[in-house]
Amino acid sequence: MGDDPRTDGTPTLIIAEGDPVRIRQQIEATRVELGDTVAALAAKTDVKQQARERIAVARRRAMERRAALMHRAEAAGPAASDRATQASHAAAEQARAHPLPLIALGAAAAGFLLGRMTGR
Repeated sequence: MGDDPRTDGTPTLIIAEGDPVRIRQQIEATRVELGDTVAALAAKTDVKQQARERIAVARRRAMERRAALMHRAEAAGPAASDRATQASHAAAEQARAHPLPLIALGAAAAGFLLGRMTGR
């Protein structure tokens, strides 16, 4: 048996002639390799599982970010919390005093979302 004429890099099954034990071992090794290949292809085509994994990663990152922000907020102390509360009250008061910009912003956001949902 000479050189393999294939140059695409695919493995060649070489069977040991006359040795049934070795042939069985090679067949079993090929079955295992084929099973691994099929399992890898199935994993790549499992869209639901890929989505679950992405969601799990995003959830984990969000929880880590939340924990970091909570730690920073606790380190800032109650004064920062009071400032945030005061700022939110001031923003609410500003929105009540001048509702037109808030309405325009809401309409623009609703239009944007509607456009995204309809695919235009």
